[in-house]
Amino acid sequence: DELVIVTFNVWYTNYPSSPCGLASRINGLLQCIFNSSLSQFKCLPHIIALQEVTKSIQNILLSNSQIQQHYYITDTFSSKTLNPYGLIILSNLHYKNTTLYQLPSTMYRR
Repeated sequence: DELVIVTFNVWYTNYPSSPCGLASRINGLLQCIFNSSLSQFKCLPHIIALQEVTKSIQNILLSNSQIQQHYYITDTFSSKTLNPYGLIILSNLHYKNTTLYQLPSTMYRR
């Protein structure tokens, strides 16, 4: 058995600057993760860590059908970790809770 972990810095800046461009970029990234994982590992990643996620990106993630079907997602409603951006972890392994640790930084790192 293998544990498949994928991590990406999704870069919180809206590039291209339109919301449609952001949705297209994030959905393209998710398709790349899901398609390459299935061909390379024969399974979906167990854990996907996404860095520099904004509330807009969080909404895109929450509306994705593959994520809805296969993953638990941290910080689904409170958005406490996304101020103004942060980390979201998708996991198909059940977990009891998560803990946020504040790190010494001037760049919103947690």
